[in-house]
Parts: sequence; structure tokens; C-alpha cells
Amino acid sequence: MAAQQSPEAEAQVTPEQSQQFTAAYERVTEIQTAARTDMQAAIQEEGLTVEEFEQILAMAQQDPTLAERINNHLAEE
Repeated sequence: MAAQQSPEAEAQVTPEQSQQFTAAYERVTEIQTAARTDMQAAIQEEGLTVEEFEQILAMAQQDPTLAERINNHLAEE
């Protein structure tokens, strides 16, 4: 967030908006952290490691046959 700041951009954000943004940013960060934790738990509950899940996802993005097989499983549920 501490990228190069232009005085023009800073002047367009009121102090109230800056405070609102900070509060929203903190909440979004908390939500993202909780979601990441929930996703990791869901993966592990299915018997995979996060690394295995990510490898399979990457392979499915490269292999149309694997992607189709996964999509067929998803359609069955």
C-alpha cells in the first residue's frame, strides 16, 4: 500500500475516507485469513495436502482430459 503517492491522489481522499478504508482493509484481511484457513481445512478433510490440491489444480489447467474428469465428478455431486 505504500507505493508511490501522488499529492493529487492524496488530495482526493478525505481523512474520513482514509479512516473508513483502513477499517475496511483490516476487516477484509481478517475475512481473507479466515477463508484461507477454512479452505485449507476443507482440503485436508478430504485427505489431501494443500500442496497436492494445488498440484492437481495446476495439472487440470494444463490437461483438458483431467479437467473434464474433475468436472464430471463435480457434476455428480
